[in-house]
Amino acid sequence: MKVLVDENLPPALARSLHALFSGKHEIIHVRERFGPGVKDVQWIGELSAEGRWIVISGDRRITRKKAEYNAFRSSHLVGFFLSKGLISHRS
Repeated sequence: MKVLVDENLPPALARSLHALFSGKHEIIHVRERFGPGVKDVQWIGELSAEGRWIVISGDRRITRKKAEYNAFRSSHLVGFFLSKGLISHRS
């Protein structure tokens, strides 16, 4: 399984999950793959074309902004969008 941790979550989360599931799953942070500031529509399109990606995000705007929402809904991605309470407890 391939997992992308979105930019609004800390890179340390991706590194920790990668270490925890080393050899079983590929887990990377969006900055590691695309650099900082990549547009949601860009990474959504590229990962969708590759297939078999899961996204962990706290960016609820993807579910609210029309372009991002349509890109994600038409993609082949599985998304987990964390609630605000979970995001505020990160360190």
